[in-house]
Amino acid sequence: MENVEYVDLLDYEQLPYLGELINNYSEGVSWSLPARSDAKHPFALLLLLTIAYAVREAASDIHLEFHPRWGYKLNVSTMHGDVHIHTSHLRIDDAKTLKNLIPTRCGIPVGSQERSDFNAAIPVDFPMQWVVESGIPVKPCFAKASHYHLRLRVAYIQMTDGGYSFTFRLIDENRTKALEEMGFSYSVLCEISKISTLKSGLVLFAGPTGSGKSSTQYACLSKANVGQKKIITIEDPVEFMLDGPGSLVQIEVTPDLPPERALQQTLRMAAKILMIGEIRSPEMLQIALAATTTGHLVFATVHADNVPGAVARLFKLLPEGMREAELATLANALRAVICQRLVPLRTPIHKSAEPSINQHEWILKNSGVDLGRYTLASHAVVDRQAMVEMLVVDYDVKLAIEALNIEGVFELAGKQPQFETLLQQGLRFVEKGLVALDDCEQWLGGQPMARRYPTMRLKLAKTYNMTLNQVDGVIDTYYSRRKKGEDVSLEELCREYAISQGRIDENEPLRA
Repeated sequence: MENVEYVDLLDYEQLPYLGELINNYSEGVSWSLPARSDAKHPFALLLLLTIAYAVREAASDIHLEFHPRWGYKLNVSTMHGDVHIHTSHLRIDDAKTLKNLIPTRCGIPVGSQERSDFNAAIPVDFPMQWVVESGIPVKPCFAKASHYHLRLRVAYIQMTDGGYSFTFRLIDENRTKALEEMGFSYSVLCEISKISTLKSGLVLFAGPTGSGKSSTQYACLSKANVGQKKIITIEDPVEFMLDGPGSLVQIEVTPDLPPERALQQTLRMAAKILMIGEIRSPEMLQIALAATTTGHLVFATVHADNVPGAVARLFKLLPEGMREAELATLANALRAVICQRLVPLRTPIHKSAEPSINQHEWILKNSGVDLGRYTLASHAVVDRQAMVEMLVVDYDVKLAIEALNIEGVFELAGKQPQFETLLQQGLRFVEKGLVALDDCEQWLGGQPMARRYPTMRLKLAKTYNMTLNQVDGVIDTYYSRRKKGEDVSLEELCREYAISQGRIDENEPLRA
């Protein structure tokens, strides 16, 4: 068995910034520490240190488990991978103390703490001076504040062996990004900006847990919030606190206010834009579709691997016995599907490589891309990058949805210039040495339909002897010039570029 390395957060010599926090700044932290004689002290201290460590490492999640047979497990998910935290000093006999400590910090009443599961949030504020001294980057808009505000989204469940598991998602507004800062291709950015200004319809964000769906949604809301439209969000729980010139109402789901009832109530509150979180039930979908017919722009999420999977997921949520009839309603309401995944972003090194035979076959089968030599990426991870595939629902796509033609939806998506599959985009980053090929295989998966129905980008690359990154650059130029009101042809721009770079002979005619 491979040896697992543990980090000891109590070793202040190795982690001096944590020592500074406890010795000099602990009174300024909203996470209070019990007296040293209190049985809760070692747990409260370790959790505070773990949260501080997670903030400094720009982590996404903290995972805490207790197993009666072998004790505690504490891991922090960073962009470099999971970091295992030393817990051997915690007493197994005090497991109930830890179990009760966290719900209390969440504000859950003592009588409700024996539930088998719950979702809640904990605010944690760190002194800004400690944050700055610790080398944590701070946005200028937050730098003058006295404290660094953080929220932890907490999910709890009891396990079969009598143990329990907590997951803490770090909601750090200091690390949020505007749409323009997310690294999306210019064509996708233009299309997302368009849908943020629509008057009505359903915009769907898809992807697994931790794929950045919420961050993209919030960025879209910020784009749409120009002070002219009332915005209401329904969240479980509320993550980022919104700000801006317009009317903003954020509603947190509770046992007494389920999401379906909350959504029904918001329809009476004269909102123009609704963000409703994950569509989990047929009732939720029905209300969301009804909202689009009364002049609401609705942002929602589903768990799906790709654009066709998201459309299929919505179909399955339509009430049985009414699915065929409701398909037209769904097709008319849906405006766009944005599916994304996060992959480690690296720096290129001055070496190149070719994919192995097995890798080449897998890539060709799952993306249609004939990957040749590419720049190697370093081991250093500098950030996480969202890979995005985006479908804009036009007339032809509506007809395909009404006919429940999932392959047809994919084929039509591929004809749109902004569309590329997650893996195709990932391979563009591989080509530049910004993403490791192994990361593409691990995080992005494949889409066999991409080989059967080559996207417009693949066809342009083949026709004009261009790389996918060159095609992407020309498409960005196309969008930029169209935005300025120029009537330009994408085919003509590709041909001009290919000739200028010596990719094709200038005497070759324009290919339709």
